[in-house]
Amino acid sequence: MKLRWLWFIFIFCILHQSRGQSLDSSFRNCLRQYAEMQGPKGRGWDPTEIAASIDKFESNKLNNTQDFASLLLKQYDYNPEAAFLLYFYDAGILRRILFEPGIVVSDDSIHISSDSLNNIGFELNQALNIQALAYPRSPRLRGTRISIDQKESSTRDINAIIRDLTQILLPEKFTDQYKHLVVIPAVNIGSFPFHLLKPYSDSLFLIDRCSFTVAPTLIDFVFQSVKAEIKSGGALSNRSGKSARFIVENALLVCNPVYPTNTDFSFPDLPGAETEIGAAMQHIKNQYHLLAGEDAKKQTVLSYLNGSDMAYFATHGVADAESPMSNSFLVLSGDSGFLTSKEIQDLRLNHNYKAPSLVILSACQTGLGKSLDGGVVGSIARSFILSGSDYVIESLWNVDDHATSFLMRRFMHYITELGTKFFPAGALRLAILDTKKQFPNPAHWASFTAFGAVE
Repeated sequence: MKLRWLWFIFIFCILHQSRGQSLDSSFRNCLRQYAEMQGPKGRGWDPTEIAASIDKFESNKLNNTQDFASLLLKQYDYNPEAAFLLYFYDAGILRRILFEPGIVVSDDSIHISSDSLNNIGFELNQALNIQALAYPRSPRLRGTRISIDQKESSTRDINAIIRDLTQILLPEKFTDQYKHLVVIPAVNIGSFPFHLLKPYSDSLFLIDRCSFTVAPTLIDFVFQSVKAEIKSGGALSNRSGKSARFIVENALLVCNPVYPTNTDFSFPDLPGAETEIGAAMQHIKNQYHLLAGEDAKKQTVLSYLNGSDMAYFATHGVADAESPMSNSFLVLSGDSGFLTSKEIQDLRLNHNYKAPSLVILSACQTGLGKSLDGGVVGSIARSFILSGSDYVIESLWNVDDHATSFLMRRFMHYITELGTKFFPAGALRLAILDTKKQFPNPAHWASFTAFGAVE
């Protein structure tokens, strides 16, 4: 009890410094929510780290939305095709602020409960029949049987669900002018497949015209963007409309480990993983390390992860909403084969650790964690960002082997061979459009998302 009181006194102090008092209520609440996410609720950072992160955020003097718009203009070359959508959530009110660099395009709020947001996500998964499609290749607890009621897969028409979700997530002023959208989420918004939204009069999906990236949290976004701006020596140019491609110099490829048998889970084989990694290798012209089967042990993976510029995991992933830091993990070989979110996040504590710039997580549920008002904490994808990576390609659910292999093969083609605008989300968008032609079912192509704070 004493430690809990000390914790709240600490939060009170850092949120009531003279600089903090000048923030509007949404920014102030965001700082409070962030401290809660990173502290006891998220089982994340210690108070010193949280204070340092918040201090870096406050040093940018973001007192209102116009200040944030000005920060975007400073960090990114102005491009009318690029939009930023910032969400705040507090006490049943979802605030949606649409920006272009330097401009507040719109600022509105809607009343919606967190239960309603959770329910519409559940409805969408049912309409897509995610559980039944994912079941054959999903990890599951030993001794349990999952009953899948096919009748529950069509509780509501998917077009009605997408219409409602579009009205909740996108303000009216979001138009086909925008070719790239950066989502800075609250509550569970970062776990929605924005690909499926239909904001256009001709009923095309958002992904047909616009790529998008999901940022971790507002504080993470500001910190990572400022860090990247300093590293680049000026405004970040990829959102200015220039194409970029990823030059792979030293890749780590992890494929089809020998899954541990001494755990509470059983892990089905992933026969498509080797095909997927084999296709990716064709696009890597320089050095790479392939860890497959028994070689994909945790310590070996961590050793080669340090200093790689790209890390590609084709394996199982598990997300746990209640204990996301310790019970969300990638599955590797050996008796201690779980690489947890906490272990990934804690790599930042090693001053000799050099994180890969790009991480590809071809594993289910890597974008899921515990939903709090300030966003999602504990996801595997966010842990890689916090440990120093710039971009993560994450998955929200388990996808068919053939569709995944095809999508990732096209992604590697676009990102390493051709180059695209709005890197790496632009490459992912083109890969999804190719996949959509071959596998029309949205459940097969809407799971993968670009995640990160900079582009």
